[in-house]
Amino acid sequence: MEAILLNKGQQIAKLQQLAEDKIAIEAVEDKQAYAESRVKEQYIPVAPDEEQDKL
Repeated sequence: MEAILLNKGQQIAKLQQLAEDKIAIEAVEDKQAYAESRVKEQYIPVAPDEEQDKL
């Protein structure tokens, strides 16, 4: 594999792009975790006494 030399400006731009990509990936993971928790919440059985408390 051949090394590609970058000047300082290119290095900074590359690091910024990598940071933005990491943030985007984390946002997607957070959305997936939230959606999964909402689905689980909908399918958790509710005890009869808890159901009456909601009425």
